[in-house]
Amino acid sequence: RGGAIGDAADVLDGQLQDLALSEQGFVEGALQAAIPIKLSINTPAIDPAAIVNKQAYNGQTFRQMMGNLSNADVGRIVSETRAGVNVGQTSDVIVRRIVGTRRNGYADGVVNITRNNAKTVVRTLTNGVANEMRRQMAEANSDIIKKERYTATLDGRTTHICASLDGKLFDVGDGPVPPLHMNCRSYRSPVTSLDIVGERPFVRDSRTRRFREKDFRKEAKAAAGDKWKSMTAKQRNNAIRSRRTTWGRENIGTA
Repeated sequence: RGGAIGDAADVLDGQLQDLALSEQGFVEGALQAAIPIKLSINTPAIDPAAIVNKQAYNGQTFRQMMGNLSNADVGRIVSETRAGVNVGQTSDVIVRRIVGTRRNGYADGVVNITRNNAKTVVRTLTNGVANEMRRQMAEANSDIIKKERYTATLDGRTTHICASLDGKLFDVGDGPVPPLHMNCRSYRSPVTSLDIVGERPFVRDSRTRRFREKDFRKEAKAAAGDKWKSMTAKQRNNAIRSRRTTWGRENIGTA
């Protein structure tokens, strides 16, 4: 397992370095598009490897995050194996404890924790590399970028710390820089003297889209009652769509 995570880390290292380079080009294009006059945007010489491997994100470097992920994974497997042996379980039962069962999509094994944690690490690192690249671009163009605005993703999963910082202005290079926590989705956006702030979208729901869709179907089925069994696929989809539309009116807006 540790070797597999180590191999994954090597692949991710290269992908994050590519992200740093592409983010530099994105920021340059976004700045030029936001300014109504043609200006020369300074593009700093960057070291993608240093951005990925030397910079700490949420208090940890890339390799530290991946190392902790590997150590925790091995620890869980050893713990589950010992627990199974101590109560006299067969090797097949112990394997199911670790890997999970096909009936449940292997989501009931302890290795699924590692799978979910790996997603969290990748999201956090991706956010961190992108924000670090934006910070370097802002510092290189401090003659036109006067401030940076903390911008949070506003929905039911937004943390209190990011929600409290949303919209606040900071001097370039000062103040909190995302990620401030694991799975952080916030970013710092450059503010020029011509910056215009419009309405911000928000979603009042902590569920992911997948779980919302499941709930829409359950709600539509419950509302239809016994009629659900005799409804055509089109009628059922219309009923689900009605639930989705009602939810949208109540939970999606701008501020």
